[in-house]
Amino acid sequence: MKFVLLLCIFFGGFVYAKEVYATFDVVGEKDSKLALSSAGVIKHLFVRAGDQVQKGDVLLELDNALENGDEALAISEVKLAQISLELVQKKFDRYTKIQNAIDKERYENIVYELKKAKQAYDKAQKALELKKIKKQKKILLAPYDGVITSVHVELGEGVNAVSTPLLTLSSFPHVKLVLNFDQMYWNLVRVGQKFRYRIEGLDKEFEGTISKVYPSANIQNRKIKAEVLTQNIPTGLFGDGKIVAE
Repeated sequence: MKFVLLLCIFFGGFVYAKEVYATFDVVGEKDSKLALSSAGVIKHLFVRAGDQVQKGDVLLELDNALENGDEALAISEVKLAQISLELVQKKFDRYTKIQNAIDKERYENIVYELKKAKQAYDKAQKALELKKIKKQKKILLAPYDGVITSVHVELGEGVNAVSTPLLTLSSFPHVKLVLNFDQMYWNLVRVGQKFRYRIEGLDKEFEGTISKVYPSANIQNRKIKAEVLTQNIPTGLFGDGKIVAE
């Protein structure tokens, strides 16, 4: 009886600690085809495939000579509006001091003049801000830390807005292992389980945790995908390992 009980415990433990073989590819946790909302001609290209970039780095610029001119004009208009406002403000301050010595209509006129000067200044500032935004749309910034995996354009090339992918960026050092395992284990693999793996070419064994299991199998190869988040492994590498399906 004890022997039977021990066998049950042994085989029961074996069932609940089944190892599921899986292969994997290393890809960026994020992977984006970057574009701009403005059309134009590529004037500056600051990166090449393989370059590592940080969030906020300037990657590419379209020709913005027209936008530079518009911005300079808007800056001049802001300065003129500011000078006008300062002159009217001084006049208003003088009239306020002698308000009791001048007629009401004359004072009301300077109040109205000051209001209009403030509105003109605010309008000029908003126009300048719009010009700056328009100019900024000609500049492509890195949305997150990563590696440039592809460059789709060349210097001097004309590009359309939004529809033209300019660069492909893959996040780094934050990457993920995309696992493939046989569909027969669909009811065993769960989020939170351990994945022990080796990267091809390295003898060291690593361990990670399943963060996502895809809800369907690939109809071509009958494999199911899962993901393991990790860091500092170059994208494009390949390996295999075993999911500890407890």
